[in-house]
Amino acid sequence: MRQPRHDLPSYPQLIASCRKAAGLSLAEFAEKARVTPATIRLWESPSYEGVDLSILQRVARATGTSLAVEFRAAEATRSPVASRPAQLLPNVPPAPRAGRAVPGKRRARAWLELLDGTVA
Repeated sequence: MRQPRHDLPSYPQLIASCRKAAGLSLAEFAEKARVTPATIRLWESPSYEGVDLSILQRVARATGTSLAVEFRAAEATRSPVASRPAQLLPNVPPAPRAGRAVPGKRRARAWLELLDGTVA
């Protein structure tokens, strides 16, 4: 098992505390999250490292909480773009597949403009 990183939250502990704060038993939580109780035990296991965004979204829905994801830059390198919450980043849909010369070119251009600060 890898050493825990101190800059990241303990997701298994966070999941267990959300379940307990919502007053849900393991079985109730599993039912609301539409998984088995064994899956909940796995998610809450301190050695489990497979927690991803989809699991956190399930936990939030099942416990009646909200999930906020945000990118933050270190104080020394803080820029106006890096300090914006993730939900404010542009949502540029991919161009239609037929006749597209370079896949993702439109999306890449939007991200480059955002990083250069040319998009407000």
